[in-house]
Amino acid sequence: MGRLVQLELENFKSSGQFTSFTAVVGPNGAGKSNLMDAISFVLGVKSSHLRSSQLRDLVYRGRTVETRNGHVIDEAGDQNERSAWVKVVYEDDHGFTINFQRAISVSGTSEYRINGRVVTQQTYNQALENQNILVRAKNFLVFQGDVEAVASQSPKDLTRLVEQISGSWELHQRYTELEKEQDTAAEQSTFAYNKKRAVAAEVQQMLYKLRSRRRWARCTANRLLGPASSGRGWTLAFRPSRRSRPRRSKLSTARSARIKLVEQKMEGRQPTLAGLGEKVAHAERKAARIGENVGRAQEDVDRQRKIVEELDQEHQRVQDAATRFDEQAQAAQARRGTQINEATMAEYNRLSEQLRSESVEDAYRRDTLDRQVQLMGEAARRAGDKLGALRSQLESVEASGHAVQQQQQQAQADLAAVQQEMQQARRSVEAAKSDHERLVQLEVELNEKLSGVLKQLAQARADQRESTREARLRDVISALQRVFSGVHGRLAELVQPTQQRYAIGVATVLGRHVDAIVVDQQATAIECINYMKEQRAGQATFLPLDTLQPQATNDSLRHVHTGARLATDVLKLAVLHALSNVARHVCYERRLEVKAVTLDGSVIHRSGLITGGTSGRGSGQQAQARRWEAAEVEKLRRARDRLTEELHNRRPYLSGLETKLQLSRESLDAVTRKLEGIASERKHIERQIAEGEPTAQQAEDDLDAVRRERDEIAEPIFVQFCQTVGVSSVDEFEKQLLVATEATAERRLQFTTHLSRLDSQREFERQQLAEATQSSLEGLRANLDRETADMAALVQQLEGLRSELSTLNGKYGDVSEDVGKARQGLEEGQRELDQMSKEFSAKATELDRVMADKFAVLRRCKLEDIRLPLLQGSLEALALEATTSQFADDIARLSAEIDALNPNPHARERLEAARQRLREIEGEHNVARQAAKDAKERFQTVRRRRHDLFMRCYSHLASGIDHAYKALTQSPVFPLGGTAYLALEDADSPYLGGIKYHAMPPLKRFRDMDQLSGGEKSVAALALLFSLQAFRPAPFFVLDEVDAALDLANVSKLANYLREHARAQPEADAPPATDDGRGAGRRRPPKEADFQFIVISLKQALYERAKSLVGIYRDQAENSSHVLTVDLEQFPA
Repeated sequence: MGRLVQLELENFKSSGQFTSFTAVVGPNGAGKSNLMDAISFVLGVKSSHLRSSQLRDLVYRGRTVETRNGHVIDEAGDQNERSAWVKVVYEDDHGFTINFQRAISVSGTSEYRINGRVVTQQTYNQALENQNILVRAKNFLVFQGDVEAVASQSPKDLTRLVEQISGSWELHQRYTELEKEQDTAAEQSTFAYNKKRAVAAEVQQMLYKLRSRRRWARCTANRLLGPASSGRGWTLAFRPSRRSRPRRSKLSTARSARIKLVEQKMEGRQPTLAGLGEKVAHAERKAARIGENVGRAQEDVDRQRKIVEELDQEHQRVQDAATRFDEQAQAAQARRGTQINEATMAEYNRLSEQLRSESVEDAYRRDTLDRQVQLMGEAARRAGDKLGALRSQLESVEASGHAVQQQQQQAQADLAAVQQEMQQARRSVEAAKSDHERLVQLEVELNEKLSGVLKQLAQARADQRESTREARLRDVISALQRVFSGVHGRLAELVQPTQQRYAIGVATVLGRHVDAIVVDQQATAIECINYMKEQRAGQATFLPLDTLQPQATNDSLRHVHTGARLATDVLKLAVLHALSNVARHVCYERRLEVKAVTLDGSVIHRSGLITGGTSGRGSGQQAQARRWEAAEVEKLRRARDRLTEELHNRRPYLSGLETKLQLSRESLDAVTRKLEGIASERKHIERQIAEGEPTAQQAEDDLDAVRRERDEIAEPIFVQFCQTVGVSSVDEFEKQLLVATEATAERRLQFTTHLSRLDSQREFERQQLAEATQSSLEGLRANLDRETADMAALVQQLEGLRSELSTLNGKYGDVSEDVGKARQGLEEGQRELDQMSKEFSAKATELDRVMADKFAVLRRCKLEDIRLPLLQGSLEALALEATTSQFADDIARLSAEIDALNPNPHARERLEAARQRLREIEGEHNVARQAAKDAKERFQTVRRRRHDLFMRCYSHLASGIDHAYKALTQSPVFPLGGTAYLALEDADSPYLGGIKYHAMPPLKRFRDMDQLSGGEKSVAALALLFSLQAFRPAPFFVLDEVDAALDLANVSKLANYLREHARAQPEADAPPATDDGRGAGRRRPPKEADFQFIVISLKQALYERAKSLVGIYRDQAENSSHVLTVDLEQFPA
């Protein structure tokens, strides 16, 4: 962890090297708190938190001195417009220094710099937060007078402080926004649901109107059927459909009503079910938290009970030790055979009084000798104790010396191992360098040869086309090798001449097969050909190994000529090569029917024809030969790359070994220096022992001489007494018996005092266990039982609702299926009814026309007195006016009934429109419900994140605050110290509630924080601050007179705590910081990584325990503060 190195100021209201524990001292008004303001200012604290209302007030303006009428007038220089800046040098845990600077301009604005570079306030604060310096939470300082306010702050303020330290406060705004978004989405979802219900009711209303329209159609049909007796056939045909239609309509209506009822029940149960689910989940969480609290309370009870048991055991041990001591004292007296009773002491006192009364001169002499005996005895004991301490110290130094010698031997062994490993690594690197240089040289030579061939080939365009073809062929072969495992490569790549001078001859012999592709079997060749056809990759010749049939080798050809050999003896494949003259000798003079190839590529065929050679198609032959050269160059390049990579990998390894070697040497040097120091210390102790032994012996001799002289004076008087008591002299009696008696009495007093203290502490702990912890545990258990019972009832109710909902879902499914079937039948009947209605209307119209014609004929016949044969009735019974009026009455009655029905001719269209709108609103409701679900998930994510951050800090704080409080309140009289703990007001959402802080000083009952004294509040506040500092530790802690309300004992405890937790400084032999030009330096890292404390104090008991002092005094002449520093570590304690 980093530390604050020094502070630099220019024109500020009021600097130096800061150690791990620095105390700032000085008289009141000297400017100690100005140093606090300077540190706060440069670390980004707002001016409103400092002792100034605006930044200009922080600028030091000096003083104005002028003479008026011969008098010196001193005035503050407030009219001088000046700027000011404060720079702090901070060293991080890696040893790099960072310069933070904040300036106040003439206009009163701030300017921020990091290592001399101007930055924004946000960048400045972010750089501080990267070092765990939280500007908003101010976790690195405590202002003057604020320490008691920390402990006395409200639960809400303490929660706010924990949120700032934990980082959960950064999610506060996001949490609020998402909570509002969740509520808005829930409201929109509810609104969409209500809108859906309204449209569903409208659909039901349209269904009712559609049924009314159908009733109107029936009434209209009745009006038409009334006067039409001849339409009975149609009526009888229409009757079954008309009778079944109301039944189906009624059945559909009833089932729709049942569906609606079931839906209403299900919708009514859903909110209850969701609410019960939330209640059950909340009850489970609450029960789990109470269970955790019960567990923690049980742990507290067990811990308190364990403390009581330990106290009981310690009390019993002390009681047993006291009993054993009494027995041992009695046994010692019995072994001495002398009992000092009252009579013996009375006789001793009488003789002593007699000795003093015989002679004033002898009494004075004896008193003088007694005092000398006492003084010399003390001197002899001191000398013996010092000698014993020196011998113990010598033994400890010798043991340390042995340990350091073992460390030295181990360091030497490690150093030898590292040196050997480094030598091996260097040899490997040198070998790799040699191979690399050799390969590079060989590659250069081959490249030179290859470039010569390429220059020759560059003259022909065909060679360019050949190179393009070769590149395309290589790509095709690479693709085939990736797809098919049986492809080995080109024949030219698989065949290599043993010497480079045979390359052109080998290329000539291979001929058109030089680019042939070798595969493992014929099936692979067929697959490759098909693949090339599909990919349009050109043409190629394939040589399957399973179908090749090589000819047998003629061994007699090996002895044809000394310059001619079989290719199998020279190359890896069947190639014959020879010199030009040798080839002619073999073919023309020996007349052997063989194919001979010369080194320049000329071919002598079996027929005797000579073709090829460098004069013919030399460039093509050289192109074929160049392939082996290019392959060799590529192989060399791969080997070079491999060696280069190996060298690259070995260099960091070698650097690491060098660093390790350097560290081993430093460690060996340190151990050697330490061993030399131990040897020097041993010599010094031995010299002190040699000087102290004669002094101790001389003190013993002087003491014996004085005792003998004293005994000579008292011997005549105490002779009889010594014989009675059984001692040789009075000195023996006083030395052995009286001293032993006094030691025994003192030891018994110690036992009595210890037992009394244990009794008091044991009674207190038992009372604590009985009153506080046990009652809390019983209350938590009662709450747990109550919550468990409530949760069981909720679970039972929830299961009942789920069962009822499952039943309703079953009924809903059955009724929905029936309604579907009924609707299908109803629609089929409706279609049939519509068709019959159309036919009926047509027949009714035709019937009306026929009836009108019939009535006209009958009326005419009656008027003209024409006799007609009628099946029934007569013309005289035909009442013309009555029939008309009767028809009119029937029409009026049916019209009135139809008007009462008030049918809507567009009911079906409106029903379809309502159903379409219902489907749209259902889509909107689904979207709104999904949006509400998404908003809830986002809110829950932020809520969980905020809860986790807060609880991580709170758990650390709750577990560490008791330890910190005990460390600040422990003492030899009260070794267990006090008790402190935290409690949440809202365990479900702790950041919305408060945190209660309780502290119980040693041997005091539970009281609220506001009822504690000022010193007790200060100790509780310091424990809270140190616990918060331990969670997100700032590299340093600045405390301004936090010990103002503490007494001497608590100030000493605070000083011990600060010194114990202050980090160690860098080693004395560390090299100085080196500047890199940006204000950043490099230092050796410190030994430890704890806090750095800068404390402003007026208490001597605190600042005398610091490691360094910064004194601030006021220069009246300059009206400014000056600084003095002193390192207290150079003075022995």
